[in-house]
Amino acid sequence: MKTLIVAAIRCSLRFLLPTIVYAISAQCDLGPLSGNGTLQKMIVERGSATMDIDLNRLNGIKSATENVETLRFAVAANSFFPILIFNNALRGPTLG
Repeated sequence: MKTLIVAAIRCSLRFLLPTIVYAISAQCDLGPLSGNGTLQKMIVERGSATMDIDLNRLNGIKSATENVETLRFAVAANSFFPILIFNNALRGPTLG
């Protein structure tokens, strides 16, 4: 169970780090544009997230068949980072 949790965290970071890097660059780009559009800070109200993980790959097993497990997470208010919307375009999560 501990291995599965660690693997899930690693997979989450693999997907979140590029988003965070994009958010940093997106916020840097907002400076000159901030007077020319609408910036909105949105938060999660409710929802769910699903992640399919191939346990064979996580355990280093090279196999032609996949051993896929689906992880489901409930999303509650303020459970994740807020996101920025600029002129109705997703800019990414906020820092902090």
